[in-house]
Amino acid sequence: MFLGKGLGIVFEEAFERRVGKETLLITGSSRGGTSAITYALRRMGYFLGDNCNARNHADMDFLATVMGRKRLDDDDDDSGRSRVRSRSGRLRNRPLNDADLDEFRDLVARRNAAHERWGCKLAPATRMLKVLVPVLRNPACLLIYRSPYAIGLSKSRRNKNHDGSSARFLHDISRNTSQYVRATEHIAELELPSILIDFVVLQTRPEEVLAPLAERLRLDVPAGLMRSIAQDMSTPGYKELPPTPGA
Repeated sequence: MFLGKGLGIVFEEAFERRVGKETLLITGSSRGGTSAITYALRRMGYFLGDNCNARNHADMDFLATVMGRKRLDDDDDDSGRSRVRSRSGRLRNRPLNDADLDEFRDLVARRNAAHERWGCKLAPATRMLKVLVPVLRNPACLLIYRSPYAIGLSKSRRNKNHDGSSARFLHDISRNTSQYVRATEHIAELELPSILIDFVVLQTRPEEVLAPLAERLRLDVPAGLMRSIAQDMSTPGYKELPPTPGA
């Protein structure tokens, strides 16, 4: 196990064996920093999909499959939850069914055929790692943690449908806490090689996360590019990127 100031790796030996041919699943809570770390990896040249949302960098092909939705619109949050809707336009939550998993397997097979190593951002995967991970080739996870209080505060200020009530604020804190607990437990149960990141350190001392991240993933990132990414991490808000070719 490796434990740094803002980045740790669990099941490190298995992680080292998979690096270079891994499938990296990036997950965490909505408003929890998944967009920031995915943006950083995309700028480093790590392939995270051809159909990424330019603002939050979610892989829309995988997100639509995992969330069991049919129609995409343009109003999204960090998880993609309000972006992916049913045909009626109403948001739905339900467990993955066999058709969803078959589509997920098909997407994975196509990515495997095209890329030796690849990844995708799927914030909702915190609640379904035990189902999704067995489908992946040489799976690894990147789980980014942020204070549930900070996430609840962000949602209360930024989500258009937030009613400003104490009940809603506490619900968000409870939900985000349970997401982290479930994902952490699944990583332990699966003995899943994983990168664990502290969002506060990524924001305030980004070099303490970005440098070991690039080193551990064996990414050759020029010093000037690394400084530019670190500067972006210290700036609040979403960072947009156009589609990028495969690494």
